[in-house]
Amino acid sequence: TELLEALGTIFGTAAANAQLFEETQTNLNRIEALRQIDQAINSSLDLSEVLDVLLERIEIFLPYASATTVRLIDKQSGTLAPITCRNLDADEWKTEGWNIGRGTPNIVFESGKPVAILDVQSDRRARNPDFFRKNGLISYLGVPFVVHGETLGVLSLYTKERHVFSEQEIDFLVTLAGQGSIAVMNSQLYEQAERRRREAEELARLAQSLTETLDTAAISERIVASVRKIFTVRGSTLRVKEAGGSFRSVASSGEIASSNSSGGIVAAGLGLTSRAVDQEDTIWSADILSDPDVVLSEPMRDYHLRSGNSSVIVVLLRAHEKTIGTLTLFDKKGRGYTDGEVGLLQTFADQGALALENARLFEDAKRKMEELEQSTAELERANRAKDEFLGVMSHELRTPLNVVLGYCAMLKEGMLGEVNQKQEEALGKVLARTQDQIRMINSILQAIQIRAGTVKVTSEEINLNEFLDKVKSDYELRPNQEDVAMHWTHPSESPAIRTDGDKLNHILHNLIDNAIKFTEKGRIKIAVQHLDNPNVVEFEVGDTGIGIPESMRGDIFEMFRQLDSSESRPFEGIGVGLYIVKKYTEILGGRIKLESEEGKGSTFVVRIPSDDPAERSAEQASPLPGLDSHHLEAL
Repeated sequence: TELLEALGTIFGTAAANAQLFEETQTNLNRIEALRQIDQAINSSLDLSEVLDVLLERIEIFLPYASATTVRLIDKQSGTLAPITCRNLDADEWKTEGWNIGRGTPNIVFESGKPVAILDVQSDRRARNPDFFRKNGLISYLGVPFVVHGETLGVLSLYTKERHVFSEQEIDFLVTLAGQGSIAVMNSQLYEQAERRRREAEELARLAQSLTETLDTAAISERIVASVRKIFTVRGSTLRVKEAGGSFRSVASSGEIASSNSSGGIVAAGLGLTSRAVDQEDTIWSADILSDPDVVLSEPMRDYHLRSGNSSVIVVLLRAHEKTIGTLTLFDKKGRGYTDGEVGLLQTFADQGALALENARLFEDAKRKMEELEQSTAELERANRAKDEFLGVMSHELRTPLNVVLGYCAMLKEGMLGEVNQKQEEALGKVLARTQDQIRMINSILQAIQIRAGTVKVTSEEINLNEFLDKVKSDYELRPNQEDVAMHWTHPSESPAIRTDGDKLNHILHNLIDNAIKFTEKGRIKIAVQHLDNPNVVEFEVGDTGIGIPESMRGDIFEMFRQLDSSESRPFEGIGVGLYIVKKYTEILGGRIKLESEEGKGSTFVVRIPSDDPAERSAEQASPLPGLDSHHLEAL
């Protein structure tokens, strides 16, 4: 008896030691498994790589595990997305058909606790018994991936024989899931950082590319391609607002070509686009087909049904506080968008709207420039035609007028017979009027030459005293000017100057004639002086006539511009005298200024360089000192 008791004690101790050794070995193996998983987590941020190590170690240390799977929550759709599996047909397991709805992993996820099922083929909670039967899966153990109180997904283990999971096995799987949770969290954080980096880079690339062109079509294509790439959606469309409130598609990317039969037009009141416009905010729907607040036309509904792209988000393109278009993303049913994604999409839309508005302004400016160029060309053609007409008419009129002038002079001198006093007076008037007409025609021809740029400049030495005496003699016995006194002021000894005498003569005669014409009674002053610094000659012609209204002073030197252009105007002329004065003055390298007071008279001051005008370059034709901006306003 004592021997048997001793043997029993020995065998019991051996059995206990064996069991203890087995438990110790199992614990060591589990510790090794955890070490390997921890090593994999620390050596890689590739989630699929870490999860493969996790499932491999489960199979090694839990040999009865016939199949294992991992599902993670998709925060956009709110569903458990299949990530990876072991000892199953991955394509079949990931098939969307049997993944829809609540299954055993959903129970684990919602409870946040381990769930063990002895027979999933017969358990009412299982939503896919046919799949389990086909693969011979019977018992199930699911544990959640939990980090900081947040459930990230579910780790599932299946056996092909009935198996009652012990607390130790459940605890071990929970521990493995805890390690896996760290890997999932690290991977997601890394993926988030990478996504933000890619988003920032894509946003920077888009911003740079949008500044490289002002072509609306190219900008639109770049926007839709960029947003589709960064948001990994099936399709994207950019629409611009039409005058009637509809939105026309101008660029698309991905699976949205021929989306409806309306030619890419979304009529006012239809689709998610109209809701976004009405609410003036970004709108998205995970399933537009089941959204009661969205009105769809039959072609639009047919597109969403055929394509499966029923997840839609619309963001507004706004410029100057006005909606100019929309940017729309399409994806499969259930796709949602976080606040961060909505904000990022709005940033894309804001950049796109700015680029499109700049392109529109550029195109408007370009179109207006083309219209202006066309109008300018038409105006130049009209001016050339007018100048040609005036030139031809002037030549044609001058010839008979010269004949009339010649015969009148012959009659007045009695070369064709005696004339009495009244006839002589009448002939004098005819001669005077004819000479006025010839001077008018000559002025037109001079103006045409100036506009055509065919005026030639000559240079000669001019004695100012002799030049002024000749000009003065032209006005000494002028008829019908008894009430106008002319005062000439100039030094008795003036130095000689080099300039174009003919053009200087025209300048003075036109200014004096202009003063006489607008001074019915009073006096006209003609003053000349030589200035040493700068080396110029100043000619001043002032009158006490009617003066020039302030509103007319800026235009008075334009061609065919007159103080009174009505048919009943009291003053003769065609409005080219001052135009010629200004142009000839500039050709000679000088400048002109005007001072006038309505009702009191006007004063014109011309300064001409004393040196050779033919040697002066275009760069030297700057305003001469002494003529300030106030004096030059009239120019």
